[in-house]
Amino acid sequence: MTVGSEAPINTDMTRARLAKGMVDGDSDFTIPDNPSLATLGTVVNEATKGRVRVTFTAGAGNVQGNGVVGGGTFANMIDSAMALSVMTLLDKGTICSTVSLTVNMMRSGLPGAFTAVAKVDKIGRRIAFAAAELADAQGRVVATATSSLAIIET
Repeated sequence: MTVGSEAPINTDMTRARLAKGMVDGDSDFTIPDNPSLATLGTVVNEATKGRVRVTFTAGAGNVQGNGVVGGGTFANMIDSAMALSVMTLLDKGTICSTVSLTVNMMRSGLPGAFTAVAKVDKIGRRIAFAAAELADAQGRVVATATSSLAIIET
């Protein structure tokens, strides 16, 4: 996979960085080689097997005309968190991809930091199921979600 004329993206880099973070006991690390996560200012606060806590930043570019963060941005954040939770359980050479996503928007949110907690409910050989909550800086839940993700060997 390439982005524009840049070098191909290492599809295993995100999983590998999560694995390193879990082994080393890292907290508050970024995954700069993942363009989508970098765009959202993603910081992995905590990663354990089957669970992540991740902070995202919604800036001015994520705001709708009414001054609140767009629902699509929240969906991207919470989907990313669930994918990261699944990746904590994957072996080298294996990635995941969302096949179904259900997001419930609970309230609007202003630009700033949002924290997602995502966990894997069940994982099989070919599909995983995850759930997550996304909260604003005051701890108010702005969205909840469930997802099924395909497990893909690269």
